[in-house]
Amino acid sequence: MKVYYSNIGMFFLFVFLITTRGLGGETQIPFKVNVIEREEVSYSTPENTYISLHSALMNKDLSWFFEALTTKSVENLKQSFEEANIDLNTSIMREKPKKETYIVEKKHYKNFIVLIIEHIKINGEINRNPQTFIMENGSWKRTDQLSSDEEYHNFLTYFKRSPMETQTNVTYGGVRYDRRARQFYSDATITNVSDKILEGPVWLKITNLQPVDAKLVNADGMHFNEPYIIMLEEEKKWLPGQVLPSKTLYFTNPVRERITFDDIVFAVEPEEDS
Repeated sequence: MKVYYSNIGMFFLFVFLITTRGLGGETQIPFKVNVIEREEVSYSTPENTYISLHSALMNKDLSWFFEALTTKSVENLKQSFEEANIDLNTSIMREKPKKETYIVEKKHYKNFIVLIIEHIKINGEINRNPQTFIMENGSWKRTDQLSSDEEYHNFLTYFKRSPMETQTNVTYGGVRYDRRARQFYSDATITNVSDKILEGPVWLKITNLQPVDAKLVNADGMHFNEPYIIMLEEEKKWLPGQVLPSKTLYFTNPVRERITFDDIVFAVEPEEDS
């Protein structure tokens, strides 16, 4: 689907969990992540680094947050926010608290460690996502180095999603402009128009976004350097004819040209005998 915008001015866990603060050596997974104080920080394991990263976000401490990232990841993050005309300090202040956070799986990939993180939100929603870590100067740090690595995405087997070329339909609401945030936004809604039950995770991926200065600023992640929004969480059913709750897409567009983009819906199509 091609969309045109005008720039007007513009698991639940079912095992017993280990709760811990700092960690040492090998740890039993899954376990609950608790917020620590900055003086308790350790980067001796990927798990400890994630605990530090999570705690920095919950404490809204940007300098602490940067400590848990590789040098290149910090550079990339600053550049992407600068290009989108978003203040990083303001962004981290908007970070919402989680009811509970767990590390539920640990994977080895080449010289990286991938932790699968599960957030249980205050409203009851569950979100699961991977965090990738690598050794840098003797410490484990989170990296975005694999964001465009196709083999890595195939390695994440719990994301067995496929493009839904004819099984889904996407519609968009009217374009509005938030003068305070200087962002354009529009609501996206997708429908399962097939006769099959699909499953999450369901992604709405934005492709071919033009002009090049335009950015989707509330993306849930990147897939081969293109942003996506999570429309339905992992393992949830998407019935034939069902319309998923709409999600709002926020764009910045510093140049006075119309925004155009294509979209691709990714979802899981269960095996016939499942």
